Amino acid sequence: MNLEEIKKWSDQGHLEDALALLEKSDQKETFEYQMLKGEILYKLQNWGDALNLFEDIYAKHNNKEAKVYCQMIQNILGFYNPDLLNP
Repeated sequence: MNLEEIKKWSDQGHLEDALALLEKSDQKETFEYQMLKGEILYKLQNWGDALNLFEDIYAKHNNKEAKVYCQMIQNILGFYNPDLLNP
Protein backbone atom coordinates (compact mmCIF):
# COMPACT_ATOMS: atom_id res chain seq x y z
CA MET A 1 0.00 0.00 0.00
CA ASN A 2 1.43 3.39 -0.92
CA LEU A 3 1.63 6.46 1.29
CA GLU A 4 -1.32 8.20 -0.42
CA GLU A 5 -3.65 5.33 0.47
CA ILE A 6 -2.33 5.21 4.03
CA LYS A 7 -2.91 8.97 4.34
CA LYS A 8 -6.53 8.44 3.22
CA TRP A 9 -6.96 5.82 5.97
CA SER A 10 -5.53 8.28 8.46
CA ASP A 11 -7.79 11.10 7.26
CA GLN A 12 -10.82 8.82 7.63
CA GLY A 13 -9.93 8.20 11.27
CA HIS A 14 -8.46 4.71 10.98
CA LEU A 15 -5.31 5.80 12.79
CA GLU A 16 -4.21 2.50 14.32
CA ASP A 17 -4.69 0.69 11.01
CA ALA A 18 -2.87 3.45 9.11
CA LEU A 19 0.06 3.26 11.53
CA ALA A 20 0.23 -0.52 11.19
CA LEU A 21 0.21 -0.26 7.39
CA LEU A 22 2.82 2.47 7.55
CA GLU A 23 5.14 0.26 9.59
CA LYS A 24 4.99 -2.34 6.80
CA SER A 25 5.93 0.24 4.16
CA ASP A 26 9.22 0.00 2.30
CA GLN A 27 9.56 3.81 2.17
CA LYS A 28 10.68 4.30 5.78
CA GLU A 29 13.61 6.54 4.93
CA THR A 30 11.61 9.06 2.92
CA PHE A 31 10.59 12.49 4.16
CA GLU A 32 6.94 11.81 3.29
CA TYR A 33 6.91 8.62 5.37
CA GLN A 34 8.34 10.40 8.39
CA MET A 35 5.90 13.31 8.15
CA LEU A 36 2.92 10.99 7.76
CA LYS A 37 4.03 8.89 10.72
CA GLY A 38 4.49 12.02 12.81
CA GLU A 39 1.03 13.29 11.88
CA ILE A 40 -0.56 9.96 12.79
CA LEU A 41 1.29 9.87 16.12
CA TYR A 42 0.15 13.45 16.75
CA LYS A 43 -3.47 12.50 16.06
CA LEU A 44 -3.10 9.52 18.41
CA GLN A 45 -1.83 11.95 21.06
CA ASN A 46 1.42 10.04 21.32
CA TRP A 47 3.20 13.31 22.14
CA GLY A 48 6.65 11.99 23.01
CA ASP A 49 7.19 9.89 19.89
CA ALA A 50 5.63 12.55 17.66
CA LEU A 51 7.82 15.29 19.14
CA ASN A 52 10.98 13.20 18.73
CA LEU A 53 10.11 12.44 15.13
CA PHE A 54 9.24 16.04 14.23
CA GLU A 55 12.40 17.35 15.91
CA ASP A 56 14.43 14.86 13.88
CA ILE A 57 12.66 15.93 10.67
CA TYR A 58 13.28 19.59 11.46
CA ALA A 59 16.96 18.97 12.20
CA LYS A 60 17.49 17.05 8.95
CA HIS A 61 15.27 18.99 6.55
CA ASN A 62 14.70 22.38 8.22
CA ASN A 63 10.99 21.86 7.50
CA LYS A 64 8.70 24.62 8.80
CA GLU A 65 5.70 22.32 9.19
CA ALA A 66 7.72 20.00 11.44
CA LYS A 67 8.79 23.00 13.51
CA VAL A 68 5.16 24.08 13.93
CA TYR A 69 4.22 20.57 15.07
CA CYS A 70 7.07 20.70 17.61
CA GLN A 71 5.80 24.01 18.95
CA MET A 72 2.21 22.76 19.18
CA ILE A 73 3.27 19.61 21.05
CA GLN A 74 5.46 21.60 23.42
CA ASN A 75 2.51 23.93 24.10
CA ILE A 76 0.30 20.95 24.86
CA LEU A 77 2.88 19.36 27.15
CA GLY A 78 3.62 22.67 28.84
CA PHE A 79 0.00 23.57 29.52
CA TYR A 80 -0.64 24.24 33.17
CA ASN A 81 -3.84 25.46 34.74
CA PRO A 82 -3.62 25.85 38.52
CA ASP A 83 -7.41 26.07 38.79
CA LEU A 84 -7.69 22.45 37.70
CA LEU A 85 -5.53 21.35 40.62
CA ASN A 86 -7.27 23.33 43.37
CA PRO A 87 -10.48 22.04 44.93
